[in-house]
Amino acid sequence: MPTASPGFDIRLDENGDLPLQNGGVITGLELTIQRLKRRLLIQRGEVSFDRFFGIDWNGWLQVRPPQLALMEAALRSSADTCPGVARCSRIDSVFDKAQRTVTFSMDVTLITGESVRITTSVGTNGNPAITVLVLSPQAMLA
Repeated sequence: MPTASPGFDIRLDENGDLPLQNGGVITGLELTIQRLKRRLLIQRGEVSFDRFFGIDWNGWLQVRPPQLALMEAALRSSADTCPGVARCSRIDSVFDKAQRTVTFSMDVTLITGESVRITTSVGTNGNPAITVLVLSPQAMLA
């Protein structure tokens, strides 16, 4: 049976920092989810050795109206190329014009068969807020 994500890493807290408590090494499902969350949180230009890596959250929100199809394609690409992810099976987006907020919801299937629902909301400050829900394979088929 394949592993959820090859290797191991250090557990990070919700802000991407090293935790003061409950740290340690993570593997498997937890590692894949952490990698996927980190990919979605990185702004384009934030990584000094690769200025084209990351998602252009700020640039997208400056275009009116937001190009949701383009944004969905970039999120799908980020998820599909993440180690441990088999595919992004569904992605939906909603633009709240009054709040200038875009919310994405995507269902991601891991190579182990587990399914994860990731919701990402981005407001005018350009900083995404991410929620992850691990689903059973049966819940995804319903």
